[in-house]
Amino acid sequence: MSKHTPGPWAYALEYGPNITELPRITTVARCANYVIGLPSDYPGGNYRDGDPSGDEEADARLIAAAPELLEALQYAVAQMPELATVPGISSAMTKALGRAA
Repeated sequence: MSKHTPGPWAYALEYGPNITELPRITTVARCANYVIGLPSDYPGGNYRDGDPSGDEEADARLIAAAPELLEALQYAVAQMPELATVPGISSAMTKALGRAA
């Protein structure tokens, strides 16, 4: 089993009436008008489709598992509230839920 693309990942709106510059994202996946991937220094990043690194399927599995991963993390924190004090856990949950940190 191959490994997924290491993070941190980001997302940005790629298409829309107020978009004046391509997002600075190296694309891992697309979802409607959004692009998901790695932060890049270049507008439009580069598109990794067909990248021979072989991590595309692992990336797809990770994205597909995200709802279950968030649910498991929320359950763990509910069972052991002290987990919320572990660096990164609260901010990861906040980010996944689309709330301001």
